[in-house]
Amino acid sequence: MKDYNVFISKIVIDEINKTSSSEKKEKLLNTIKDYKLEIFDQTNLDIEQAADAYIQNGIIPPNKREDAFHLAFASYYEFDILLSWNFKHLANIKIQEKVNLINIQLGFRKYLLLFNPMEVIMTSRIDKSLIEVWEMKDKAYKDFIDSGNKNYSDYLDKSTEETIKKYQIRTRIKEKIEE
Repeated sequence: MKDYNVFISKIVIDEINKTSSSEKKEKLLNTIKDYKLEIFDQTNLDIEQAADAYIQNGIIPPNKREDAFHLAFASYYEFDILLSWNFKHLANIKIQEKVNLINIQLGFRKYLLLFNPMEVIMTSRIDKSLIEVWEMKDKAYKDFIDSGNKNYSDYLDKSTEETIKKYQIRTRIKEKIEE
């Protein structure tokens, strides 16, 4: 983990403790200890309200409250990336844009990226274009907040389309993986 600062929330620990296999549970908990991952375990009203907002706005289903809390912790503590293999509710560009729309309304100022582990691993092998995209999105997010404009949804749709076209992200990743 030398290239990244990695944190987890108490929700991860709660999910691990629900694992039925004691062998898997022990392995996962030992991984957290071995890598000395910092655990964010302080829930507060802002985190609870954010999780509720993601559910109330239909971004996360009510029966996936833990996923809403993953997003809320990452947003509140201003993580750069929430990393997950959960493509349906977390590592998903459409969810990312909707979450950031809610985050603006909640007063969070950091643009949250939702990625799967392969996107992060491959980014270090590809080039700096994705980092430029992240920085551009974060700057645009802050610029939008500062502008006072209320139509962020339209702005996000246009911004996302332009970003994908400009950098041809999916094509470049696919080409690099195939090399």
